[in-house]
Amino acid sequence: MPQRKPLPRSNQQWHAAIRQCMENSLGGSDHCAGDRRQNRDVAVAGDRWLNPDWQQVPNGADVAQLPHSPIDAAVLILLEPASREGDAPAVVLTERVPTLRAHPGQVSFPGGKQGNNETSLQAAIRETEEEIGIKNNEFQVLGQLPLYASRTGFLITPYVGWLHHSMPQFVVNPNEVARVFTRPFSGFLDIASALQVK
Repeated sequence: MPQRKPLPRSNQQWHAAIRQCMENSLGGSDHCAGDRRQNRDVAVAGDRWLNPDWQQVPNGADVAQLPHSPIDAAVLILLEPASREGDAPAVVLTERVPTLRAHPGQVSFPGGKQGNNETSLQAAIRETEEEIGIKNNEFQVLGQLPLYASRTGFLITPYVGWLHHSMPQFVVNPNEVARVFTRPFSGFLDIASALQVK
């Protein structure tokens, strides 16, 4: 099994490494300005381990059997800089209130449905401010990840953002969010490594 490269040691190194990864995976950050409704042929990932209706398409990408009109949605994967040298940045997560109709009580990234007159990025930014009170001048968008198809009929555009400061002041919308919390980004790398197909 190949050795994993050493993890970055500073926020600046983490920022550069994540940005480079985004550029390598999607060919640059120009994708941030795009709207997935303009390009429905982009390969998507999704709940393939839970959904029996997955299939392989000719180009080898996994796509779900979505409804004819999937619900466009977007999320923002916010990374909070480490407060101490040598620590990993943290991923911001929310727990949805149990009374919501869609995905009640689930742990999620800030985000939601895309409006008719907005891009997926605009939706991710708007929903993030509505749910946890983080405004778009408090972070930098690093890029867009591949589309994600949920088994509940949502086609999600995920964006990655880097908060300008550690320990931001979250303002939770109690109608949508039960709590907001963070987990170390390095833990997600361990999970991703464990899930790699050998």
